[in-house]
Amino acid sequence: MKGLTRGKLAKRFAINPETLRYYENEGVISTPKRTLNGYRLYDEIHLQQLAFISMAKQLGFTLNDIKLL
Repeated sequence: MKGLTRGKLAKRFAINPETLRYYENEGVISTPKRTLNGYRLYDEIHLQQLAFISMAKQLGFTLNDIKLL
């Protein structure tokens, strides 16, 4: 199964790995698939979602605003 782990994805966007879990719980990003041993695997969709979130935050949007978009 291909994909990025939470740590690798967080490092790519320079965010705390727990932020990804928070975004998932808040419904800002879609739920990632899991490996057989329970690790989350993030794919291209998640990269796009995080790029959008990052850009929107730079423009001054709140997380709630981003969630509504």
